[in-house]
Amino acid sequence: MVIPPHVRLDGPQLAGWRPKVSSQPKFPILCEPDIPLVLPDGTTSRGDLYRPDVAGRYPALVAWSTYPKELQQTGLPLPLNEAGVSGYLAQHGYAHLIVSARRTGRSGGDHQPQLSLQEQKDVADATGCQDRAHRRRRLSWGHVSDVRRDFMRGADELFRALVRDVPWRAERRPMYERMVDVPRLLCFYEDLADLPHPTLVEAKLVLDAYCGAELGSRSAPPGCATT
Repeated sequence: MVIPPHVRLDGPQLAGWRPKVSSQPKFPILCEPDIPLVLPDGTTSRGDLYRPDVAGRYPALVAWSTYPKELQQTGLPLPLNEAGVSGYLAQHGYAHLIVSARRTGRSGGDHQPQLSLQEQKDVADATGCQDRAHRRRRLSWGHVSDVRRDFMRGADELFRALVRDVPWRAERRPMYERMVDVPRLLCFYEDLADLPHPTLVEAKLVLDAYCGAELGSRSAPPGCATT
């Protein structure tokens, strides 16, 4: 069932502020429901696209929510309606795509915590932002170096927690016919559940999905190292 798009929201909005002047609508509205967005791991999320019913190129706004996309067209006030007023946007020359997150509404996959690394990756993959954030350098012998900016939020806080909580140890190894200090502190974990911070568990699962799709194997056993 497709709910006709509202062109306004019911109830108080914008913290009590009401605009005195609003531009006049210019376009009829076209709704394309349940558009499939196939993510790199094969999961299919579903989105409803509202756009001007006139041929042309329009700026696009993407809303990605754990609230079902169908809820966004009921006219409910904020915060339940997080996407905005699709009808108003389409009337004024914008394409508005509302996507239900994994395991929400008609989207497949397993449910993910809100704003999790997986959800951030899904949004980036679906919008093409991942390509701009991702830089790959090919090395010799078939190796590659991947740099992905903004992969993890709160990295500074995580680093401080690891420095404080991980039982780091120094090691020595033979090199050039003598024993030398390894120039970093190390700590290895045999089981994923033993990792000292939940963010590391989540990051490894994301890396497993990323590496597995290309290499056919999971990432290396968990461990930590600092220089």
